[in-house]
Amino acid sequence: MITREMFLGLAAAALFSMVALPALADDVIVQGTFKGANGHATSGSAELVKLDAGGYVIRFGKDFKHDGTAPDATVGLGKSGYDKTTDLGRLRENNGAQDYVLPTGFDPAGYNEIYVWCTQYAVSLGVAAVK
Repeated sequence: MITREMFLGLAAAALFSMVALPALADDVIVQGTFKGANGHATSGSAELVKLDAGGYVIRFGKDFKHDGTAPDATVGLGKSGYDKTTDLGRLRENNGAQDYVLPTGFDPAGYNEIYVWCTQYAVSLGVAAVK
């Protein structure tokens, strides 16, 4: 049976250990806002985030919106134009926050745009210039 004194001692130790640990936080490298392209409505925030656990993700904010009228919407990066080798897969949702994990070892340095791209027609549906 745990006594009140034992409980308070354990609680104090737990509190001390949480205070003593450094705060862990992901690091936003670059960010921007989507603008629709080629007659498509795409809006909201996008970031390239370095994770404390390692690696990078493309993070769409909860304000992200896409009209959903393209047949094959995907997510990727560009350097003053879409780079098809950065395809991160299909757009999961037309609205709201979502993350797209960059492959292990991928170096995002030098990319200055995040895309919602239509693979079937090879056109941009929305682009966020990031800095």
